[in-house]
This record gives sequence, C-alpha cells and structure tokens, in this order.
Amino acid sequence: FNENATAQELICLVIFFSVFWAVTFSTIVIIVLPLVYDKPWLRVVSERDYERSAKKDLADLGYHMTKEEFIHWHMTFWPQTQAIALQHLFGAVICLP
Repeated sequence: FNENATAQELICLVIFFSVFWAVTFSTIVIIVLPLVYDKPWLRVVSERDYERSAKKDLADLGYHMTKEEFIHWHMTFWPQTQAIALQHLFGAVICLP
C-alpha cells in the first residue's frame, strides 16, 4: 500500500473499483435473478416486508404501489441487495489489519 499515492494513482484505483463493482453487480443480477424470481420463499418474504413496514413507508414517501407491484419490485431488487451485502463484506475484509 502506497501511503503517498498520487492523484493519478488514486483515480486509477477508483476507476478500477467502479468497473469491478459494476461488472460484479450486473453479473450477480443476471445469474441470481432467474434462480430466485417468483420462488415461494421470496414471495412470502416480499409479502411480509410489504405488510410489516413497506406499505406505510411507501405511503409516507408519497409512493403508491399495490401489493403485487411491491412484490414484483422486491423480487427484482433482491439480487442487487445481495450484491450490496457482498460489497460491504469485501469492504470490511480489506479493512482488517
């Protein structure tokens, strides 16, 4: 690790990670979405999330989604949520001494 990195080196690093995570997120969604979309367990989780808090939260924010619209959105976005968790895990691991 170079503690005296130049701006050019840091920009290269930022661009590398940007491309890496863009490709990783896209790949995860392409692979995982067909495997999990409309599975009974994910539908149940989506319904519970809608009933527990999402319906009220959406109304508070001024969004109007039916239960089925929310379930579709939730199941579509679920793989991205897993990719975000992977990204945070990776970030935590590289912070370890």
